[in-house]
Amino acid sequence: QALAQVSDPTGITHHSDHGCQYCSYRYLERLSQNGMEVSFTGKDHCYDNAKIERFFKTIKYEYGLKSVLKSKKLAKSLIKSAIYDYNHNRIHSSLSYMTPCEIYDAA
Repeated sequence: QALAQVSDPTGITHHSDHGCQYCSYRYLERLSQNGMEVSFTGKDHCYDNAKIERFFKTIKYEYGLKSVLKSKKLAKSLIKSAIYDYNHNRIHSSLSYMTPCEIYDAA
């Protein structure tokens, strides 16, 4: 999705667990060819990348996504909405009370 939505993905960090779909040579090569960084959480080490784990916690607890949802379609819709709000509307104290999109657009 980042490759389709961002004109220059250079420097974007793709964070994941060690799922086989994220570890394949072809997948990692595609990320590398587009200048994207790869970040993996170690086995049983959820704090390896504290920033993204904090983001996941925010999505779960502040946007009500920690419970089992009735359908995959509903989950996708809620996650998409939460990420949009997080990036476009939610101000962050660590960003001088700006949104991530305001910071990204200013760069």
